[in-house]
Amino acid sequence: MYTFTTTTTTTNSCEGAIGDPCQEHEDCRANEHLFCNPSLLKCDCADGYIFDTDILMCAPHGLEEKMPGGMGIDCKKDEECNVDENLKCDDKIQKCNCMDEFFLHPEMLVCVR
Repeated sequence: MYTFTTTTTTTNSCEGAIGDPCQEHEDCRANEHLFCNPSLLKCDCADGYIFDTDILMCAPHGLEEKMPGGMGIDCKKDEECNVDENLKCDDKIQKCNCMDEFFLHPEMLVCVR
């Protein structure tokens, strides 16, 4: 008599950390203030948080210093987006997106020519 044992290993390529690929907000670590950025399809800091390079995580963004929006942030006019990062407000989706003649570099995640 033969006995067969099947072992299935499931690996999750998306761990939900900042920069990891995602399809929906649940794919990202909410307890680390991350959400799924619909423009990038990557986990990014949630509204009201910015990536702090000193502590390498999303930290609350002070209301006293309103920074222009980054890629995928809600907007209604170009001034609400960070022009230093080559962003403008996309009227169709009302999100900050790459300016005309710029495209999103897939590895660096910045708008380049």
